[in-house]
Amino acid sequence: MSSKKQFFPNITDLALSPEGYILLAQFEQQQDRKIVVRNVTDDQLLLTGDLDLLRWNEAHILLDAVKSALVQTNTFPGELLVCTCYLVLCGSNCRVGLRLWVRGEDRHDLNLGEVAAITTCVTAALTSGSHFDEIENDLFSELPKTRHEGLKKAVQGTLQSFGARRFTGAVHVTSADQRLKVEGRLGAKPDRSNHHPKEEILIGKFDGFDLHNRWLIFLSESKRHLLSFSPDQVDLISVAHSALKAEVQSVRTYKTLDRKGNPIYAFAPDAPFKSA
Repeated sequence: MSSKKQFFPNITDLALSPEGYILLAQFEQQQDRKIVVRNVTDDQLLLTGDLDLLRWNEAHILLDAVKSALVQTNTFPGELLVCTCYLVLCGSNCRVGLRLWVRGEDRHDLNLGEVAAITTCVTAALTSGSHFDEIENDLFSELPKTRHEGLKKAVQGTLQSFGARRFTGAVHVTSADQRLKVEGRLGAKPDRSNHHPKEEILIGKFDGFDLHNRWLIFLSESKRHLLSFSPDQVDLISVAHSALKAEVQSVRTYKTLDRKGNPIYAFAPDAPFKSA
């Protein structure tokens, strides 16, 4: 998906930086929304128009991913990073923007080139689906290997929440001399599934069963587990009595993982539950 007009504003063109902060990255998106500014009094302005239709979330997804990467790679502690937003009115449309800053104008250890490389790697990986070997630049390999694991965690965490999301318009990302355009759909959510069963003993109490979905409801360590079962292989009367008595049981299950990495349990019919 392409925006109607490409723009890469200079990162210092807009409002001056907050005192004591250094600009790290900028995220800007053009939107077809008309905002009107009117003078109400000498010291008051009134903004009207499509204010409720402005979208900040897509730029925020990218900013939060870069911020997470900077923290995960130990580039900056999270408490030093600050986000600000701005709105530029341009005739019949507008531009919404977010900026990421670091506190400390006298930081002698600041490497803006490395920050730009991290920003570029993160945004590129988000569109390729966290496969760093498929990124069409060599910035990832140029970064210290101590940064690689943090980058991967930040990207995978973002894709876990927003993977496959389609952006409504291009977001232009600027960091130092690196300029990118993120558009279309983000990469797929990470597949953390594992269908190879592993035996696991659960200790807890039966809380009932769901015949429609064929689940035994089991409470273990304050967690509610759903154990799939076959009705002709489980004595549901015994399960009901155990639930009514709140008896502590040990049950054998087989565990696999779904796409999100969540456990899926199957009750082992060849091993009837017994008192723990």
